Amino acid sequence: MIGDEVADVLLQMRAQAESLMRDTVRIVRPGQPVTDPDTGQVTVPTTVLYEGCGKVQTTAAQGVAAADVGGEFPTVTRLTIHVPVGVADCLPGDVAEVVASVGGMAGRKFRILERMPQKTWSTAFRFPVEEVT
Repeated sequence: MIGDEVADVLLQMRAQAESLMRDTVRIVRPGQPVTDPDTGQVTVPTTVLYEGCGKVQTTAAQGVAAADVGGEFPTVTRLTIHVPVGVADCLPGDVAEVVASVGGMAGRKFRILERMPQKTWSTAFRFPVEEVT
């Protein structure tokens, strides 16, 4: 049966998918803002959910939206962040940053839009994200 054959090679397929993840990605969950009582400065603490290999991909149908924000028209581009299976249970609002990149993506940050849908034969976790520029 084909299902048995796929199950037999699934770890190998996941390793192949991971071999294409040449960037280093850090995914964090923002906490509640904290105000310093002496300076009034507001900071947002974060919890690191994952740091390791990953990659950024554009979606087949790239969605672009524009909105008037203080007289500016920032562009929102939809992409996906791919990370190894099982490494992070991300939620909408978590933030992924490309820490190091083979393709010039270092320093770019992305907001995760949806929780990863569960799949039986998943070779990677693929999170829909948006980057606001």
